[in-house]
Amino acid sequence: MIQFRYWFALLVLALSVSCPAQAPPENSLDSLRARIDAIPAQSGEDADDSQLTKAIVAAYDVLGQTDAFVEKRTPALTNLDARLAELGPIPAVEGTTEAADVTAQRAELQQSRTGLDAELRRAKLLGVDAQQAIAQLIELRRQRFTAQLSKRNHSPFGIAFWKNIDRSYPSDSERLGALTREFRGGVATSFNDINRPSSLLGLGIAAVLLAIGFSVWHRSVLSKFCERLPVGRLRRSVFAAASVLLTIAIVSLAGYCALKGLDWNDALPDRIETLIGALVRTLTFAAFVTVLGRSLLAPRRTDWRLPDIDDYTATRIQHLPVLLAVAITAMWMLQQVNASIGASLSATVMTQTCTALLLSGLLAWGVSRLRQRTPANANLSDARRADDAVVPETGRPTWLGICLGLVALVTLTIWIAIAFGFLALGAFLARQMIWATIVGASLYLALQFFDDLVATVVSSRGHVGNRFPALLSVEPRLLDQAAILLSGLVRVVLLVAALAFLLVPFGSSPTELVQSAWRIGSNWRIGEIAIAPGAIGKALLVLVIGLGILGIVKRWLNERFLPQTLLEPGMRNSVTTLLGYVVGVIVIAMAMSALGVGLERIAWVASALSVGIGFGLQAIVQNFISGLILLAERPVRVGDWVVLGDTEGDVRRINVRATEIQLGDRSTLIVPNSEFITKTVRNVTLANAEGRVLVRLPMPLDCEAERVRKLLLDSFDAHEHVLDVPKPSVTLEGIQDGNLMFLGTAYVPSPRQAGGVRSDVLFDVLARLRSSGMPMISNPPAPATSAQTVIHAGAPPTAEA
Repeated sequence: MIQFRYWFALLVLALSVSCPAQAPPENSLDSLRARIDAIPAQSGEDADDSQLTKAIVAAYDVLGQTDAFVEKRTPALTNLDARLAELGPIPAVEGTTEAADVTAQRAELQQSRTGLDAELRRAKLLGVDAQQAIAQLIELRRQRFTAQLSKRNHSPFGIAFWKNIDRSYPSDSERLGALTREFRGGVATSFNDINRPSSLLGLGIAAVLLAIGFSVWHRSVLSKFCERLPVGRLRRSVFAAASVLLTIAIVSLAGYCALKGLDWNDALPDRIETLIGALVRTLTFAAFVTVLGRSLLAPRRTDWRLPDIDDYTATRIQHLPVLLAVAITAMWMLQQVNASIGASLSATVMTQTCTALLLSGLLAWGVSRLRQRTPANANLSDARRADDAVVPETGRPTWLGICLGLVALVTLTIWIAIAFGFLALGAFLARQMIWATIVGASLYLALQFFDDLVATVVSSRGHVGNRFPALLSVEPRLLDQAAILLSGLVRVVLLVAALAFLLVPFGSSPTELVQSAWRIGSNWRIGEIAIAPGAIGKALLVLVIGLGILGIVKRWLNERFLPQTLLEPGMRNSVTTLLGYVVGVIVIAMAMSALGVGLERIAWVASALSVGIGFGLQAIVQNFISGLILLAERPVRVGDWVVLGDTEGDVRRINVRATEIQLGDRSTLIVPNSEFITKTVRNVTLANAEGRVLVRLPMPLDCEAERVRKLLLDSFDAHEHVLDVPKPSVTLEGIQDGNLMFLGTAYVPSPRQAGGVRSDVLFDVLARLRSSGMPMISNPPAPATSAQTVIHAGAPPTAEA
């Protein structure tokens, strides 16, 4: 069964990376061959999971050394080939001789090349054997893992379960007593006259470190340091991350000092030293869990809390991290003791039962604490009231309800598995849920820390990044784009790392798990195409993940990256649409390849459909190609005002087959893309987005022309949408039907505003004419023999008129 030691091993990986490591000495091919040949004996039927893991690590080490050997020797072989080519071949013509030194040199080079080529071939063959050994070991470990999870024992509710424990108790008790006596002897040796100073010194240093690490002074100093950081979320994320890292460093260093002090002069037996080392790692991981939970919840410091949760909820679950740490420590050490004393199968089964019940009980308790709805008036004081306080309730986020429901379902599954005797499965599910919770909390803290760091240091709106535009002579938008790209890259790396950590309890790396999953099932053959049951799942998984990533990338481009560029909205839409087409085709091709359909078969199907495309699908293909041309040449863009025949409206969307145009009555007209390519289209806003307002005003011949001109210009200037450049103008077109025809011209920011502005200007002109008392034409001019009717603004017409 997978042990908790993998959790700590991955947790301290980041700390061990910083330590310099010496490269292992290069082994000979004979020694590497001996190591590969010894792997089957190390991974026999009696080998446990740790031995299989060591064998896999050894095989990977041999594979790495063979690859390094081949990489190092290949340039030498290339150099020998070049020198032999320079010397040329042996003369083939009889009677032709060459210098003796050239012949000797060629023979020497050929001999060296033959030996080096033989070594490279041996190394490559050794690498193939190592790969095969790794595959066999992974398959063996996977089979044992599956068999162990599906193994059924006696139920704890049955008599046989407790009878087995009772029969095994004397032998297990005797082994435990021997371990206890060995521990007492080791401690007595550590505190004898010779080793007592070193033991006391190691324990004293450990006590001082722990006192500093968990004291109020330590957190107050850290909080004062973080208060010097720029105001914002960065100081909170730095405080939480620094608390976690410092706690891990202090606890691990304190445990190391205590262990070295007790084991000075090899005072402790090997078994006791191994147990104390496991205890140190366990306590370090428990401290990590505790500080991580307390840093995120911050029940007593609301202003330092990162998650968006209220004080009431944070206070209700503030003890959950401590309880988790205690449970993990107890269960892990119990498993270590069982492994150390070689406990019976009944003791191992009992440990699995206790692990499943304890961890699932903590899950159920946490769910019950979170399921109570938050009071509407909850604050820090309300959160510290009694649990039976009656206050109004508010809703909780949907995602939280889904997570709680999922945890409740898994908890119920664990209890059912325990009741029916599947104890290993129940313990595994309980550990996996706890591990997923810890990984999720760690991922959240890491994401918040790096996002806040990038936003503060790189972004032009940050407290540090706002100095870069002037210092580096770059535009702020470039820094914002770099910040968004860097944040996205960090998110991808952290998500991949979190996925790898989640797969650790399965006992293998992500690569091993994927390779094992892709080998599930036997092949189904349809003609020459082999489709496995697992291939269908692979294809669906590739399709879902690919399209999901495509949607995330398109949304990220539309909402975050492209708005920081100088591209206009139409070009942004074209970029994302083309990206969607290209990546969509690639994802579909990858899904079909995962299904077992090769690209050559896809090409064959496409050629077979070419006849149908030439006849039935000709219009669809024409519209598709026209859509690509529209997106590439961009004669029509999203947001343009186009006139296509009798159709006039705004382009709202350019799809793969047709374009959507919104008409003036708010209805949508679907136009095939080929219409924009093969027909004449008027794009009102393509080259110039400004609109022109024309106002024709007929006036009597006896009117004051300059006064009318000034009145029109004043009306244009008074409108808020009329542009100053180009300036409005009024011209006299001439005399038409006995009237002076004045033409007023003005420009507005958009052609869509021209109609409204023209109407407003006409209303304003009429009002100004009436208020000024100037005559206006009231009806069309009559024949020459009749008198023209003139209305004087400001006076009602008389009966004679």
